[in-house]
Amino acid sequence: MTTTRFVFFDVGNVILNFSHERSCRQVAELIGMDIGQVEELIFQNGLQNQYESGEVSSAGFAAKIRSDSREMPSNEAVVSAASDIFWLNREIVPLITALRMVNFPLGILSNTCAGHWQYVTKTAPLVKLYFTKFILSHESKCMKPNPKIYRDAIESVGLPPESIFFVDDRPENVEMAQRMGMDSHIYRNASQVLRLLDDRGVRLNF
Repeated sequence: MTTTRFVFFDVGNVILNFSHERSCRQVAELIGMDIGQVEELIFQNGLQNQYESGEVSSAGFAAKIRSDSREMPSNEAVVSAASDIFWLNREIVPLITALRMVNFPLGILSNTCAGHWQYVTKTAPLVKLYFTKFILSHESKCMKPNPKIYRDAIESVGLPPESIFFVDDRPENVEMAQRMGMDSHIYRNASQVLRLLDDRGVRLNF
């Protein structure tokens, strides 16, 4: 088995939990629309995917929502309502901290938009403190499981893909990472990740 030399984590449902329902409810309350209409506008019509793919900016995302609104909140208020949806997955913190304490290189490989990323780093300051590489879909201009975002991740660390460990909560994202040669796994819990890393020669004071 190849020794792991770099670890990428997904964000959603790995480092942080999140709620799309909370996003829709907060936006609906802000702009005076039915929550079902907001869900259709943002998620069913693909606006969120466009935002996470970098096809639209934060201003463009907010402008689209405001154009269908009975109210006229600021762009910043719309983005905040749609993005303040995260809370820390506390069980993963000791593992990430232990990796950092032995100076193991860590990265983020995540589908996210500019608004969400702002709240990710606000909710979990450890992201900016402990991680060195950030491969974000709105910057790569494509979302997992598009092969390009995995190539961006592999090229960013300059290592053979088989030496790069990656955990994600979505099977299709893990499957594509494996096809790109990465040592990728569905995230179950922190204990599972610890066992997998130990099997690959990653030794922690944990």
